[in-house]
Amino acid sequence: MIKIIWYSGELVISDSDSPPGTESPIESKLFYTHKNLVQNAEKPWLKDVTKEKVKLTREIPGQAVRTFVCYQGLLDRVVEICEKKRKQYEIVDARDPMPRPQMSKMRGFRAGQFSAVVKFLHPNRSGILKAPTRWGKGTAIANVMRAYPGIPTVLAAPGVDLLGQLVSELKAALPDRAIKGLFTGSKDRYQSEDITVCSLDSLEKVNPDGIRLLLIDEPHAIAAPSRILNVSKFKHARIYGFGATVEGRFDNADIIVEGLIGPVLYEKTFREAVADGAICPIVVYMLKLEFPPFDCQSRDYAYRYLVFGNKDLYGIVQNIIETKISPDWQTLIFADQKKQVDLINKFVEGGLGAVASRMTNKERKAMFAAMKTGEVKRCVATSIYAQGVTFPDLRVIINASGGGGSITGTQKPGRLAQVRPGKKAGYLVDFLLSPKDWEYRENRNYGPLDKWSAVVFDCNNRMKVYRENGYDVRVVNSIEEMTFE
Repeated sequence: MIKIIWYSGELVISDSDSPPGTESPIESKLFYTHKNLVQNAEKPWLKDVTKEKVKLTREIPGQAVRTFVCYQGLLDRVVEICEKKRKQYEIVDARDPMPRPQMSKMRGFRAGQFSAVVKFLHPNRSGILKAPTRWGKGTAIANVMRAYPGIPTVLAAPGVDLLGQLVSELKAALPDRAIKGLFTGSKDRYQSEDITVCSLDSLEKVNPDGIRLLLIDEPHAIAAPSRILNVSKFKHARIYGFGATVEGRFDNADIIVEGLIGPVLYEKTFREAVADGAICPIVVYMLKLEFPPFDCQSRDYAYRYLVFGNKDLYGIVQNIIETKISPDWQTLIFADQKKQVDLINKFVEGGLGAVASRMTNKERKAMFAAMKTGEVKRCVATSIYAQGVTFPDLRVIINASGGGGSITGTQKPGRLAQVRPGKKAGYLVDFLLSPKDWEYRENRNYGPLDKWSAVVFDCNNRMKVYRENGYDVRVVNSIEEMTFE
């Protein structure tokens, strides 16, 4: 018999069939394989992928039967394991009680948002609302706060650049609530007894005692080792996450996101949101570029050679901007490194560089304001604008930074989905790099000196994610095949 005590902050599981000192069959399934990039000891210019099994449980000693603890958000997984192993189980709901949400206090919805938030709150448990970027995550967050008036609340978001704006927007939307910010640049020094806004890294400054509602913007970001303890200390809170991506972390720690918060309780797909009129379609042009295979034993060198320092690539970027994109269309070019920003700017006339480490707080605010009003038409930026920003008139993104996985393939394109008068679609230009040689291209006969394959794999992974997200993906052989309407 498996007894599961479901607390707000953890699950306590007792397996009466397993004596102390022997691992329960439930525990044996609760783990993940953590991946990490480490410097090669013998060849410092190389990085190796290491893998480590990470248990998601911790034994409670001194019990008559095997008893262990795991994250509260893994309840569904524990139940699934019990059912697959045909184990009888009992769930004891010992969570801190939450008042029923006051749906009548919610307002300001559009395009199916009200129904989405109601369905999200209905299960009465911690979990995630997954919706595409520009769907209206801010509206959902504000209305969850409205549904729980007077409940001590914390809203945590990644980064600090946009938190001041977030506080201002919440004060305008919730004028009857006491809202404070705990982050660099804020005048507030203490958390609010009502609503506190902080960065994910500033959660350590928040006293969790008494916090009953923890809202997390961009939940995929909480699985970083430095942030896990910050979130897990909220033992008495209902935890809600809001984001476009909840999976696809390189380190395989997606299950940590689910464990700390909970499963996806409601999902609005990109295609559904387009059909609702909440966002506009996104057209992706994947431009095929072939290169001759070369000896390369480092992923980093492959990226420098094929992407970051590839002047031929930036000549193509220049040609696209000068011949295909209207000068009145706001265009954002993503780069990975500061030197890469400088190199691209030699090709892009009128482009401004946005690199967080080079800008003062005042300069970052001025640049952001100029992008938001549309005053800046061409911007080359590092990841400073990859997530959490709103540029209403952004029409085109050119990805010159590579990258792979669902986070890169979702967060950046999402900037384009804002609905605007006369706008038919947002456009993303990306590059599909592949080796020229037939044997490499068709048979994928890659060896230890073919580390350029990592760049090729990343290109294909991005394209896969674009398709899975519901974007209109068009593979082209030349820029003449691109049409921007």
